Amino acid sequence: MCPPLLLQPNKSGDTALHIAARQGRADLVSVLMQAARDHRGDLEKGVSTEEACLQMLIRTANNDQNTALHEAVRFNHLAVVKILTREDPEFLYRANVAGETPLYLAAERGYST
Repeated sequence: MCPPLLLQPNKSGDTALHIAARQGRADLVSVLMQAARDHRGDLEKGVSTEEACLQMLIRTANNDQNTALHEAVRFNHLAVVKILTREDPEFLYRANVAGETPLYLAAERGYST
């Protein structure tokens, strides 16, 4: 399991990562990623690898089914988008309740490589 505060949601289902991504705080996103990476798990509660904790953090969706990547793309925070996609490049991001994937949002906003 990840440290509980990393995944603790507010009433909208947002974690600290959602909020940092929405605000464009690449510095905080990096700190949260490092905290997940540094977590070694608990043998009593089941071993958790750093990758599993990091993936759990990145892949957590809020009440609207938005991940942190949805939020970063929606608010045009390219530095945060780069961090999140670099940290979990294999994740297949699903659509939120409005039917929007992060890729759809990026295309809608005219992102380019």
